[in-house]
Amino acid sequence: MKKNNIKNIFDQFAKRGIDTLQNKHNEALKQICSKLHSLNQFVKSRTDSMALSQWIDIDKKFVPHTCVLPDRIRYGTIQMLDSHGTPISGIDIPLLLSTKVNAFLFDLDQDADKVPYIFQNILLRLLLSMRMDLVKASIIDMDFGASFPIVSTITNPMFKNTIIYRQDDINRLIDELAKEISEANKNFLGRFSNIEEFNSISGEMAYPYHFVFIDDFPNGFTPQSVDELHRLIENGNASKAGIKIFLNYSKKNPQPRDFDYKKFAKKCACLTRGLKGHFVFENFNLRLPAQTYAQVELEYPRKVSDYVDFINAIKPRTTNYTLDGWIDNLKRQNRIWKESTINGIKVPIGYISPNKHFDFYLANDTDGTCNDFFALIAGRPGYGKTVLLHNIIVNAAMKYSPEELCLYLADFAEGASFSIYRELPHVKALMLANNKEYALRMLNDIVLEVKKRSHLYQKAQKQYGKQITKLSEYREVTKEILPRILFIMDEFHTLFLSTDNTTIRAKEELCNAIRQWRKFGISIILCTQSISGVNFGDADTHITYRFALNLLEMDSKSVIRNNAAMSLVRKGQTIMNNTADGNISMNVEFQSAFTTRYFEHVKYLAQMYVHKYKKKHIPYICESGVAADLADNKILIDSIVNGKNNVNHQYCDVFVGKPDLLRNSHTRIRYRRQLNSNTLILGDDYKTLIFNIMLQMFQIKYQSSINSKLYLIDCFNHGNPFKGALDDLTKQSNRFVLSSSPIEIAKCIKCLYDEMVKRKSILISGKMIEERVVFVILNAQDSYDLKSQQGRFGAEQSELSKMLIELLTEGGPLGIHGIVHALSYDTLFKTSGVLDSKNFSLFENLVLLKGADTNNLVYYGVKAGAPEEEGQMTILNAKIDGESYEQCNAYSDVTIKQMNNDLKFMSNIFDKYRYV
Repeated sequence: MKKNNIKNIFDQFAKRGIDTLQNKHNEALKQICSKLHSLNQFVKSRTDSMALSQWIDIDKKFVPHTCVLPDRIRYGTIQMLDSHGTPISGIDIPLLLSTKVNAFLFDLDQDADKVPYIFQNILLRLLLSMRMDLVKASIIDMDFGASFPIVSTITNPMFKNTIIYRQDDINRLIDELAKEISEANKNFLGRFSNIEEFNSISGEMAYPYHFVFIDDFPNGFTPQSVDELHRLIENGNASKAGIKIFLNYSKKNPQPRDFDYKKFAKKCACLTRGLKGHFVFENFNLRLPAQTYAQVELEYPRKVSDYVDFINAIKPRTTNYTLDGWIDNLKRQNRIWKESTINGIKVPIGYISPNKHFDFYLANDTDGTCNDFFALIAGRPGYGKTVLLHNIIVNAAMKYSPEELCLYLADFAEGASFSIYRELPHVKALMLANNKEYALRMLNDIVLEVKKRSHLYQKAQKQYGKQITKLSEYREVTKEILPRILFIMDEFHTLFLSTDNTTIRAKEELCNAIRQWRKFGISIILCTQSISGVNFGDADTHITYRFALNLLEMDSKSVIRNNAAMSLVRKGQTIMNNTADGNISMNVEFQSAFTTRYFEHVKYLAQMYVHKYKKKHIPYICESGVAADLADNKILIDSIVNGKNNVNHQYCDVFVGKPDLLRNSHTRIRYRRQLNSNTLILGDDYKTLIFNIMLQMFQIKYQSSINSKLYLIDCFNHGNPFKGALDDLTKQSNRFVLSSSPIEIAKCIKCLYDEMVKRKSILISGKMIEERVVFVILNAQDSYDLKSQQGRFGAEQSELSKMLIELLTEGGPLGIHGIVHALSYDTLFKTSGVLDSKNFSLFENLVLLKGADTNNLVYYGVKAGAPEEEGQMTILNAKIDGESYEQCNAYSDVTIKQMNNDLKFMSNIFDKYRYV
């Protein structure tokens, strides 16, 4: 054969061979692509698809809801090579990280600074694949979180994460992880092999996973913390309990003494670099086929901000563990407010199991087996103790009408818990501030109710000839409705944290109430985050109905009298125990219900009340430190708007603020033609002082004849921003007279003294000058001419001061009244010598502002205490409203449409000095 023929035959044979191989190659690629397509379709059908798929667009309606950690998480791709070693495009084989291993160790050396990208990508996939409330992250980053910028942009409150960079916090975290393993062993690992098995059947009661990402490992660790971390990983207990640990190691990182890298590499799934820079997998249970290599995601996905925005927009899911359905059924069946409290209070507040309610059952004095009239609820912050209170309040308000149930609500957390109950028609008094004084007033108000009920019992016993010792008996005998009263205090431990007079009295009243009130249909629920420092004395035995959420062991033993609450880790997970010895076998565990509709339910009941009674319910509300509005005082506004001059020559009443009292009328001071009818103001809350003086002067003007005079003596130093604050009063009326310089001040006091002398002589002749004269001295201690002068026998009162004392002593019956302000008792009566200590009795009205150093001052038998906040005043006066003292919020706002010149002036002063 010719060479050319042989070559042609060979070429044809080779071509057929190449074509056959190419066809087989193409067929193999088709099969691979087909299988990958099937795999991708399967992935899309999974609830955790984002854990496995490529970075793709997310359906806005999609909300991750799986309770179980995905068994694999994508963190790269596997690249196929052809026979020439060239990557084959168009084939997407995911590189998957099995979550079943004990822990993950990334040892990428030159790419160590890229590992936080891997960690954050994994975290994003988790948040896009699971219920967010089950994802908790702790990140150890010695760069103060700078290596994890994406985490800082995830602001959804359901995602709990912590950045740790201090050695003490690392040690604390490891201790926390050990406790979580211990709690998991107690709660589910005895019955289930791991957290996945438990969560797969637990639904909304699933336990959270804790993901720990450690950058620059082992930098920041001590030899002890390294050993403890290794123990967590070594036997796999951390992984079984839901703790997944990711380590980023580099030999360049600082290492503690005797650090053994091999110990961790042996127990972790380890990703390192091999020959040619390819990734090598150890303990991964993964072998890459020949002609393939791995590509790990060392950068953020292209649309990372879209994923973060989506995560931040995820709202809490409405779960089956809500009692909204129970409330909706009451509405459908027309059973709102249809039940009676004659047999106590019984409402569902949670679930013992998905199909069984837990009922809050209190104060049934017809049931001999019910001894629970007072309840204690305790739980650490964030575990849902206040939500438990919401369930009791809202559900009871749905079931029982305001005639059947009356609520007193005291919120020592500055209104954070109970502010939604402003319109709840069952509420008589609502405290939205850390105000022990108002809490005492609430207790005193119920004490009066106890006395009334005691009288009703005695009256009914005489009328019907039957012994009456409890509320149910009274109602059965008289057929009259007498509501049960529920006094609920959130963060009540505040009452036990100090030893001031108010606190002591409030604690005494509370403990007496616990001992005595049950027979009158009055119960108390106390809620706190820690029982430490709380001592009820012998009243403790009467608090039998006890609830605990997550607590420290010591608190658990104090609250439910056993340590079971230390093992509660889920929000809303609660134990009730009402046995005297805390028998742990009698613990009843339930899941507290939760809804986002509490406020909606309150609104519904408020509208129902208006529809039924044709009026709006307005409770007594205490909001210490909140601006009091002139518009809330109808009497005062009416006199200003309509220019009513209700002249009374014998006395005038001056309103100064909205009281922290169970009373509709506002706090007032009375100036009368009697001895000592003067006012002393102490404190450095100058803003409140200016507002108070302005309003006093206007009100006195409205109630005084046209020839009356009001003198403003401004002793502020020129550097004080309040110097001259009220100068423009003289433009409002010629009855206002201003003195601010030393010469003017001296002339003014001499003029007032001469007026007093004139009036005394006229009075002797049997006549009386009716026009009222009122003088105000601001910052009296700063007036040099009023201070004591050095004489032959030491400090002597100045002539001007002697005139002032005589004015205060004799002026009242003559219609001359003084209002004197100073920083403190000492600066007025001791240090400066403006007045003498015996002159303190010249003031029957005492106003204390923040900063008033009263030096344990006793005023007419009452121990005076200054308020703790700006905008508040303590008033001790002539008991014109039956109170020896009142705490009130000073007026500092005016919100009405009909504004005249005086109101505009007041409003301008409020606005000008509101933030000074």
